[in-house]
Amino acid sequence: MTIMPEAVWDSTDAREIRGTDGQLFPPLLEEGGQVEIFAGPICRAVTMHFRDRTEFQNIAGFRYGFLPTIYDPTVPENRGFCNKNHTPTYFNATVQIPGCLPKGFLDISRCLPGSPRVYISQPHFLNAPLEVISSVEGMRSPSKKDDRTFVDIEPITGVPIRANRLVQINVGMTNGGLSIFPNMKNMIYPTLWMNETAQFDAGTRRQLDVLMFAKHLTSVIGVAFLTVGLLAFFAIVVTVVVYSVFRPRAEDEQAILQEESVEEEVGEI
Repeated sequence: MTIMPEAVWDSTDAREIRGTDGQLFPPLLEEGGQVEIFAGPICRAVTMHFRDRTEFQNIAGFRYGFLPTIYDPTVPENRGFCNKNHTPTYFNATVQIPGCLPKGFLDISRCLPGSPRVYISQPHFLNAPLEVISSVEGMRSPSKKDDRTFVDIEPITGVPIRANRLVQINVGMTNGGLSIFPNMKNMIYPTLWMNETAQFDAGTRRQLDVLMFAKHLTSVIGVAFLTVGLLAFFAIVVTVVVYSVFRPRAEDEQAILQEESVEEEVGEI
């Protein structure tokens, strides 16, 4: 397994390069499972979990999304993504554990040239603590319906049929001791959020249509063969039963022969 340089993340697990690039996923996906994507721009692998069944342009698919804990540093497997030696204190310890950002944020500073204090989150601080959300005036409340990233995948082939990635870029601002800003406090300031949508092209759609037709045809042929097999089996069973019931028995044949012999003798007399 490929590992990123130690300067990117603190733990070996966090530096593992695993999953796909998002253009194709493993085939034969099962309901209730998960898929992994390596997101190059943020230098980490992310896991997307099955959410529900969906359909897009008459193609059935599975929808996958992030768990609310994806950027939660209190989850043990996420601690490796903290920048423990260079994370300023923005909130008290009940909101921000030492050496990590609050829940809902990922520090990607070590993934960028010059290591600027750039943090990503879901739009409008979705899944962040209330203290963080209320620290910015004028920003609308987050919505679990409208602010969540998802990808729809055709489960047999693993082909993504639709995806919607929502991400917010935030900047960490600290009091640098400037006399003109004596009352400035450390804060995480949202700068912009992006909504990127993608869907399969016409060529991929045609290939999936052919595949779905072949799948349907295979099912029909399979049912037809099964039906013919069952009919043949029942025909054989009926034939055997009928033959067993109506075939002449040995004693009946002997009695008939004896009667014919007696009649012949009587005729000769």
